[in-house]
Amino acid sequence: TLAEPLAKKVRAGGWRSLLLGGGFRAGLEQQAYERLLRVAGKALEEAPFTRLAVGHEACEYLLPDLRRWERVLALSERLALGLSVVLPPVYASNEAAVAKLLDRLATEARPDIEVVCAEWGGVEMVRARPPLRPALGRLMNRMKRFARWSRQTPTPEAGDLIDPDLRALLAAQVDAQRQPAFAGATFLELASAAHAVALGVDPVPQGVAGDPPPDLAIDLHVPWTYVTSGRRCVTRQVVEGAAVDHDAPCSAWCRRRFLVGDYEGENAPIVQKGNVVFLENVAFVGRVAPALRRQARWVITPRL
Repeated sequence: TLAEPLAKKVRAGGWRSLLLGGGFRAGLEQQAYERLLRVAGKALEEAPFTRLAVGHEACEYLLPDLRRWERVLALSERLALGLSVVLPPVYASNEAAVAKLLDRLATEARPDIEVVCAEWGGVEMVRARPPLRPALGRLMNRMKRFARWSRQTPTPEAGDLIDPDLRALLAAQVDAQRQPAFAGATFLELASAAHAVALGVDPVPQGVAGDPPPDLAIDLHVPWTYVTSGRRCVTRQVVEGAAVDHDAPCSAWCRRRFLVGDYEGENAPIVQKGNVVFLENVAFVGRVAPALRRQARWVITPRL
């Protein structure tokens, strides 16, 4: 029932009309998209949708049931969009549900379906169900996502270096932090062995270096960078002033909370939604290597 109105809206006004007309949970999200449009320019505003990404990459409790996935499959097909099924990390608590979903997806004769995984266990589950193809999510791209290093280098111990150039040493340290996972040969070998089709990349404050690998599509996530995730039971305990049983099943308290850091600086705003901490990355998009930006599939998150 939703497919036809969505398709009509996209054809009439492009993705911008769909996102900005769809409503946001907070004015902060609206502002992030408006800044993204100003930075990226008209080319992004006029770019067509090519894929529909559905799922949650960090919370094991937010895996939709099969009934909802059936609606997603129908919607993506009617909109003529490829489908990226986003999986959270696979634990004992959700392994059976993930297996059931993958078994269902494997029956689809659709080469445009990709399964975005958060860790190698999920990749192996996808590989075991051809013709499904795994994509390596941005959680698998290990980078420093929040610039918390000093602006000064420590003085080396006497005898360690001969006439050290401390500024050059600092520059080398920062440059190392710009390297994504695919800068390492071992990671590319693992990705190739898994027959992975894509890798997620976040714009980060120090920038992202390198050229795109030949056999992996790059998914560039905007306007929010994943920083970290974890249970927020302690936050609930502070906010509500009540004891929380940390061994009890998840109560989903955090899903209804949207917290914004109250500090200012280049790395603001920091937003906590659900069990994830996000960083707005619009200011860092220009620090992604030009070749990566040109070839990337931009993954736009309409709402946190």
